[in-house]
Amino acid sequence: MAFLVNRTAAARIECLHALAQLIVVKFGSYGKPFHLKDVKFDRDSENIHSFCTLLKEDDIAGHYCRFKENPLDDAGCSITNGVSSDSTKSKEVSNTINAMHALGFVKRDGSKIEITSFGYKFSTAKYDSEEMHHIIKKAVQNYGPVVGVLSWIQRNYKIGDKFNIGDIRVGYPEPEEYVNHNGERVLLSAGSTQDTNTRTRSCIIAWLTTAGFIRPVNVTPVSSPYPQIAYRDYINREHRMEQIYEVIDFPSVETTKHPLNYDNLTKMNFCLRENGMTSVREATRYYEGIIKNRRFAILYLLNMAYENRTTIALNEIIEIMRSHPNLFVVSDEDLEDTISAEIEIAFMAGIPYILRIANGQSRLQPLKGLNIEELQVGAPQVLINTLNMYEFNG
Repeated sequence: MAFLVNRTAAARIECLHALAQLIVVKFGSYGKPFHLKDVKFDRDSENIHSFCTLLKEDDIAGHYCRFKENPLDDAGCSITNGVSSDSTKSKEVSNTINAMHALGFVKRDGSKIEITSFGYKFSTAKYDSEEMHHIIKKAVQNYGPVVGVLSWIQRNYKIGDKFNIGDIRVGYPEPEEYVNHNGERVLLSAGSTQDTNTRTRSCIIAWLTTAGFIRPVNVTPVSSPYPQIAYRDYINREHRMEQIYEVIDFPSVETTKHPLNYDNLTKMNFCLRENGMTSVREATRYYEGIIKNRRFAILYLLNMAYENRTTIALNEIIEIMRSHPNLFVVSDEDLEDTISAEIEIAFMAGIPYILRIANGQSRLQPLKGLNIEELQVGAPQVLINTLNMYEFNG
């Protein structure tokens, strides 16, 4: 199941390479399951420092993670933190494993994680090799949000053009949808926060640079034919501030292997802890199932259209949802505006489309397909059965 990666440490693929090597040494190359706690930094056992190529050295502490302010910090590693870390710091290892799943290096099934054959290949490749360049380029195209960003770039620019990354929006759609909750008119909070957008975008831009799809215009690369080396120093900075990038290459993959799955089509609304947000949190969580259902339906129907090499009218999607209000509708009055906003989930999940006007209708032409098995993880069977009632045969 693919999560939305929203912490920036996982942007450093060289760090992920070190973790992949640790996983293979500790758990073998044949997919022996492990858990998050098993790869956290532990000074008393085999740990990521044995494989990390980015360590600094201190006279007292010896080798330590360059991204930790305190060389003696028992957290030990910026992408996993340590075995004694509190629950907040434990989010880092979870996000890192989510990133490795997104790239195809591990498979995450609930609490169990396994290295994949692709992840094993990644772990054994030399980081400064042509083989690694091809692995990284293939890996980043596995992940739905990356596919969406690349599609946006390809739609607006050609190779050699320059663009500002501030123009790229990632994150969940933000429909303006009000409900009555406990006698109060409440705006549902279904979209991503600005902080999440910024962190996710930063990670995606770093991955695209490492893979060689884009390059920061004002950064002088070292001499290497491989972007993971040419821009290594820049990618491994704690803060990457460049805004202007040049388009170098476009993707070639037809199917997104790791789209956001059903369970990850909404943000975690328990995070709405600010003053005055209790009603928003409660109302949004109450309708969360409907929000997931309609986003899933958009993706599922677009994929059906892609498989049949046809288009689907936005109106058709709306009418399907209107026919099953218990599954898809919060407010029928706002449904058209809501779905017109929600349709952007397609780019986040990895099934970008072109909007065409034909016979007065807005028709969506999907440009890629989705790994439907991954998309369906967590989806209620009644939802899938309902959508399978419809056909789009061109």
